[in-house]
Amino acid sequence: MILGLVKLGVHCVTGKKVAIKIINREKLSESVLMKVEREIAIMKLIEHPHVLGLSDVYENKKYLYLVLEHVSGGELFDYLVKKGRLTPKEARRFFRQIISALDFCHSHSICHRDLKPENLLLDERNNIKIADFGMASLQPAGSLLETSCGSPHYACPEVIRVCKCLPALIKLIDNLVAKDFDVKFFIIFLTINHIDKKHIIHPIHRWVSCEKC
Repeated sequence: MILGLVKLGVHCVTGKKVAIKIINREKLSESVLMKVEREIAIMKLIEHPHVLGLSDVYENKKYLYLVLEHVSGGELFDYLVKKGRLTPKEARRFFRQIISALDFCHSHSICHRDLKPENLLLDERNNIKIADFGMASLQPAGSLLETSCGSPHYACPEVIRVCKCLPALIKLIDNLVAKDFDVKFFIIFLTINHIDKKHIIHPIHRWVSCEKC
């Protein structure tokens, strides 16, 4: 989602909290503004307990005001960095919620295209909320999307294409080490053999997580 100022809003009658994102439309190019409008249109189509809700949009000549669901738990990425390895029970719970939300999106021909821990938010009960549909697109049944987008560190090989994944993964590990994160499980997981088999271009011949268990 396009960066903007986010403020806490409270309903005067019900006391319900919301996040109000304020976007200065005068600072956006015409193409970027079109992307914002597309993101808003897509989010209006989605109503699911594990997708960040967009309840209303207000606008004037200068600003767009997006009234979003308020979630107080922060990003899943920060949660993982702080807590470390999840228990199987908690990991399964997060995974079920993510799959449930994605299945709903896909059933409505919506492809997120930038799914990563930074775009998975947690509410006060540690429930997943998929956010940031800035890269999302409508994908009618039987059609394929052709635009390469999203974050290289999380993209699949057929998106990034031959061998471009490996430098990105190496750079990611270097960044994690530089920030003093505990990367022991990364080093164990990303052996040369595993990297090779995980990054086979053809999806049918590629290793998936269940094959290494």
